[in-house]
Amino acid sequence: MLALLIFALFWAVIATIMLVKNPLPVPDRGHRLFGVPSPDARRVVLAILRDAGQSARLRFRTGPTDQTVLWDGATVIHCLDKSDGDFSGTGISIVVRNPEAAAARALQRLRDSGHSAMRLDGVDADLPSNHLVVITSDAFSGWALAFRRHQLRMPKPQFLAIDE
Repeated sequence: MLALLIFALFWAVIATIMLVKNPLPVPDRGHRLFGVPSPDARRVVLAILRDAGQSARLRFRTGPTDQTVLWDGATVIHCLDKSDGDFSGTGISIVVRNPEAAAARALQRLRDSGHSAMRLDGVDADLPSNHLVVITSDAFSGWALAFRRHQLRMPKPQFLAIDE
């Protein structure tokens, strides 16, 4: 009976940790990217978020982006190299099996609805084909929509130190 009680207590602790601060890369439900204009702005924003209880979980670089994922697993502070265009770095990332097909369907739907829509090139520079497709449209107010594969199917990014 004592062993069962200890097991139940252990399971409750593990389940609580997984719900509050899941250290695993699953489930991957996508995330919301909030663009910042510079590394300095990223550090200040992260400090403000940390003071409000939202601390950084990990930071990585892929292509022209420096991304810091918060512990909620859904929020990313995203600094995009300005040398790669005018895009702000703000957007929604959606996990799909086939990013090319999903983006093509979204582009067509936007155009059929009378909106302009285009694919953003260059943000997937260091990724294999059909792993990330980013689109923008006048239907979005300054943000983009990214279709990507599950993070376990993406190449390993260059991890960086969290420098809040």
